[in-house]
Amino acid sequence: MKKLISLAALFILSVVFSTLSAQTFKGTMTVNDYVRENSEVKVIIKGEKANVTIYKTKFSRMMPITVDVNIDNLKATKKDGKIYITGKGIVPTSKGKKYEKYTVKTFNGVIDNKTFKVNTAFNDKKVTYLGKQK
Repeated sequence: MKKLISLAALFILSVVFSTLSAQTFKGTMTVNDYVRENSEVKVIIKGEKANVTIYKTKFSRMMPITVDVNIDNLKATKKDGKIYITGKGIVPTSKGKKYEKYTVKTFNGVIDNKTFKVNTAFNDKKVTYLGKQK
């Protein structure tokens, strides 16, 4: 009987951990010395994978338009009530097009207490983000 209960508990935990979780954050993004307020970021987690979308962003003051940038296939690890999101060498996409020129060298993010904090680099563009859950 104990084995059956243990197996049921493991099954429930695996279902809970593999279900889809989506969170949206609003905060400040800094790219090198360019600061962008009210930047919106969505994090979708399924199991141990995460996808991050940065909405309507610019990477410099000179950039004439805003773009939505997707960083997919990041690793999501839950530990001590936090979710750590990491990755290396990921080519971001926008509208389905790959942008090798802006490859994500490293991505280090953590979701903690409804806050999402990121330190990353798109090639030579250092990016930080701090947002609160909407």
